[in-house]
Amino acid sequence: MKNEILIADSCAISNESIALMKSVTGVLQGNARNEEELIKVLQEVIDKDSIKAIVSDAVSITAKVMDMTPNLRGILVHGVGVNHIDVVAATERKIFVINQPGANARSVAELTIALLLAVTKKISQADFDTRNGNWRPLNFIGLELFRKVLGVIGLGNIGRIVAEIAKGFGMKILYTDIVRFENLEKDLGVEYVDKETLLRKSDFVTIHVPLIPATKHYVGAKEFEMMKETAYLINAARGAVIDEKALIRALQDKKIAGAAMDVFTNEPVEPENPLLQMKNVVTTPHIAFLTDQAIYNVSMGIAKEAVQVIKNKRPQNAVNTF
Repeated sequence: MKNEILIADSCAISNESIALMKSVTGVLQGNARNEEELIKVLQEVIDKDSIKAIVSDAVSITAKVMDMTPNLRGILVHGVGVNHIDVVAATERKIFVINQPGANARSVAELTIALLLAVTKKISQADFDTRNGNWRPLNFIGLELFRKVLGVIGLGNIGRIVAEIAKGFGMKILYTDIVRFENLEKDLGVEYVDKETLLRKSDFVTIHVPLIPATKHYVGAKEFEMMKETAYLINAARGAVIDEKALIRALQDKKIAGAAMDVFTNEPVEPENPLLQMKNVVTTPHIAFLTDQAIYNVSMGIAKEAVQVIKNKRPQNAVNTF
């Protein structure tokens, strides 16, 4: 059996999905950490012409990679964001770029709320202090979320679930988006406002937009000037949606009260990044989508779409058309 599916990197993919793919074709595991390593993997593949599908979590799939696999028909993203895929080059070569919209939305939303709680209740600091033999509860006076204003930037699959959960805390929800979801406003109990109003009125701002040219540095120095000095920023979307240097300056200058970050401009995050040294910042290593159910949902979605690609059928969740 030819190896027609290449898993580019060490993504979290379920055994059930591997079994499904192997039921129709051979599967290669690349374990590449970046494009350079993926190219080396491909150089060692004896029959590159057999590869019809590549699965990628974070490794860039560029035109160069595509040209090394002349019969490639589908690039399957382990999640939603396709910012590491050259979609234009793929479309020119009639290669489908396929993601899994909504498959990990609840897990990302739950971590967003967890980050919000962690930074406002000072959980990380209190945990570290207690583990080091201290008992200083008055050092960790937190904030109550009840009746506070949560600003949701992007009311897509994830943003909607964040709003639903936050309503359970008795929070007031503002949202902004490129479109207005009037049908959801009553159901979710959310209020549509423009970006500036959201930033000025919110006690907490959480970002749920994809990284595309229009959203790069969507929140930067100008936006931090608009926010309350008591406000917190939560980002479990993509690192470059925020101007990270501007965020660091805003925190250093006390333009905002704190931040919680699951994503960074450069990943893995550099050890010298000032955000890692700030007590009013909570950080996690891009884990929002890493739960048992999300991994299963995404993996099985990938496997089913990969089978479609191998059988020369049109995938369901292609982000490009030709």
